[in-house]
Amino acid sequence: MTASSPPSTCGASSDSSASGGAREGPARELREHRPRRLHDPQPEAVARLIDHYGVEAAEERWHWIEPRSLGSLARAGRARLGMRLGSNNGRARASDPAQEAAAVEVAFLVWSQRAGERAAGMKLSGLLGVLHERGITEAPMLRGATRGENSRDGHLASRGDAEAAARIEARLEHERDLYAVMRAPLALVPEQPATGRYRLPDHSPELAAALAGHPPDAVDRAFPGLLPREVPVDAEWEAAAEWEAAAPPAESPAIPAAQESVMNLAPRARSVPSDDAIRAHHAETPKAADLAARWGVSTACVYQHLRRLGLGRLSEAPVPALPAPAPAPEAPATNVVAFTPAPHAEPAPVPATVVPRAAVQWDVAFPNRLGLDDLVLAVALAQRAGLGADEAIRFVRADAAAAGRQA
Repeated sequence: MTASSPPSTCGASSDSSASGGAREGPARELREHRPRRLHDPQPEAVARLIDHYGVEAAEERWHWIEPRSLGSLARAGRARLGMRLGSNNGRARASDPAQEAAAVEVAFLVWSQRAGERAAGMKLSGLLGVLHERGITEAPMLRGATRGENSRDGHLASRGDAEAAARIEARLEHERDLYAVMRAPLALVPEQPATGRYRLPDHSPELAAALAGHPPDAVDRAFPGLLPREVPVDAEWEAAAEWEAAAPPAESPAIPAAQESVMNLAPRARSVPSDDAIRAHHAETPKAADLAARWGVSTACVYQHLRRLGLGRLSEAPVPALPAPAPAPEAPATNVVAFTPAPHAEPAPVPATVVPRAAVQWDVAFPNRLGLDDLVLAVALAQRAGLGADEAIRFVRADAAAAGRQA
């Protein structure tokens, strides 16, 4: 017995597919012409594809990535997958594993790959291979304001700036201190992971004992909270307090009521000595910078208390008295008699007589204007009779006027 087959729906499926294809035609063309976004692959995917199909397949699959970048991703992927890494072409490494571990941790602590290489004494880009072998694709690199400050110090130091050179040397010394701090804790961890960052020990008395003798600033940056916070004892402050107790009370100047009220509102807990000690110290050293260093406060705070107690420069300097106004000089004797002019009266306006328009006569006689022929005649007369131009024109004009009257 054969199983009954379901009814055929070829016609319906073909019709639906045809209609769907007709509807999806413009959308499909739009998707085909839309540019694709190229994303970098995961290192594990690159390692698997190269391991199964070869490097050519990976280069064809991710054609927009350079072969060297694909090789770096493949090494990182093999490290993450725990696969066997390629040989180093028989070349021996110039650094040992402990040196590389400390350099990697310093690089991530300062966030500068070059800082880790400098501190460990490795060559330029010597950590790239170590990072790829451990599957770390993002190398630490300085960015932003810190990189700009380092570049500016380098330019200034090359031009002979001593302060910039001192800052660079202090930064390099701090990197070396961090490297020395990192080597001791990494030795306390017996087994390190094969990939990723190295594992540091937790805070413990053994770790504190291993880091004893290292610079405190480097230890505090590498392991925050490991060192106990000690309150510094100011020996100079204690000596000032003893001197204040043994010193006789100084005479205080009279203080106005307004300043007295301000003094009463001052807080009880402050970082400067009492008012009597301030006056005694100011009598010894009136410089605000010396007092600020002696009390451990800022210069602005010293000026504020000196001004409050009337010990500032403005209060000590005597106010110069204004000179008395000089008497006005007397008028010298003279024989000039004062003259008082008589009052000036403006004359009354004269009314203007307006002549009616109809009474205006326009009998204006204009001289006859000479034509071109008259001017030619005047020129010929001047040449023949030896007359001037004005005389010849006057003669011709008179002749023309006489001829006009006769006509």
